[in-house]
Amino acid sequence: MPKTCGQCHPNARENILKGAVHVEATPNVSPGVYAVRVFYTVFIGAQVGFRCRHRGAQRTGTLILIVLTLWHLYLVHLRPGRFPIDWSFWDGKISEKQLYEEHPLEYQRLKEKGIL
Repeated sequence: MPKTCGQCHPNARENILKGAVHVEATPNVSPGVYAVRVFYTVFIGAQVGFRCRHRGAQRTGTLILIVLTLWHLYLVHLRPGRFPIDWSFWDGKISEKQLYEEHPLEYQRLKEKGIL
């Protein structure tokens, strides 16, 4: 398995098999991952809000925040192939097409097992 994972994840060793790499972030399946996701969603949102308020009077900080936000929105959510929005940030699920294009080895493994 490290050879397979190592094709996408360089430096993968036997330890990669000890934990769940791709987990669902739901309270029932993985409450720890879910709690961290909720915490960071609230934490980052609060940080952005506070920093906007604090830097609001300083034009440079506001301009940088706007540029970085737009850059992030385009690259992660609005780029071609993701438009109108990529919801994988919320539920951790991707389409079969996206799996085939971005994770071909995982796609092949799931096809061989008959999961897809």
